[in-house]
Amino acid sequence: MSTTLTIETPTGTVHATAGPRRTDSVVFELHGAMRGSVHVTGTQHPRYWDQFTAVRACLGPVDAYETTATLTAVLRACADSVAQRDDLPLILDASRLRKTPGLLRFLNWASAHAYAEAVRCEAESQSARPARKAAVAAWWTVARWFTAHPHPLLMLADRDDSLARLIHVMEWQGPYYATAAAEERARADKYRGEVESLRAQQQRGRTRRRGTQAYPGTKETV
Repeated sequence: MSTTLTIETPTGTVHATAGPRRTDSVVFELHGAMRGSVHVTGTQHPRYWDQFTAVRACLGPVDAYETTATLTAVLRACADSVAQRDDLPLILDASRLRKTPGLLRFLNWASAHAYAEAVRCEAESQSARPARKAAVAAWWTVARWFTAHPHPLLMLADRDDSLARLIHVMEWQGPYYATAAAEERARADKYRGEVESLRAQQQRGRTRRRGTQAYPGTKETV
């Protein structure tokens, strides 16, 4: 049984009629102040890539529309309608099945990139310590020279390329890169955890579908 939504927008009334579920999506045909179609499908949580708990609405081919206020209202109404359907778990599960291979590729890359950044930041943090000590030692050497010869004053002043400026930079570089390394490692661990979660869901899906195909027309790729 189809669902027809009546959506009031700033440019007039839009009627959106839902067609039958297409494995992992529902398509609404638009009439009235806006024509075209809206596709609503399942998608992952915006902060947790392994959790398919949301729906996403996108605009299909459109003949004409006057303002984006209209567009926002239509997309939101269609998405809310699908979010309340009894077969929403089937839509979300099929969407997860379709998107998992691409998400795994992205998360594996993101995890490796974050780990590489963590290693780089840790190296920067480690190198900042001896560099700071060397700069401090050089500053004191110049300071001793200055007691007899005032000309090196410019090297002690806080100006570009001076020892004082170099020491100032070295003071914050160590803690900064140590914090950045910890953040990158935490981000890499999060991505790795989401990879493991998606693979576990993928394996459970294979077990459920063994001997039968729960969602006709959907093929799983790894």
